[in-house]
Amino acid sequence: MELLNDPSSRKLMDVNEPWRQQKIDPNGNQVKMLNWYNIRWTEDMTKGEASDRIDQHKMEIERKKKAREARQREKVKV
Repeated sequence: MELLNDPSSRKLMDVNEPWRQQKIDPNGNQVKMLNWYNIRWTEDMTKGEASDRIDQHKMEIERKKKAREARQREKVKV
């Protein structure tokens, strides 16, 4: 995966990175994205926790999309 080969991208993947321990910025982009996806958050949440919740939500969206596409393919076969 190209993303893993990029040293600057590794910081996003490393759970021990200092940025993950910082408190979330209530006016920041992460909160905007959490609100966009209707993901609950608190002011004492860390940036790492917010990032994980956003990633989980995106994976769930993708999982549902693939399931829906598979159902559509099955309908076409019938």
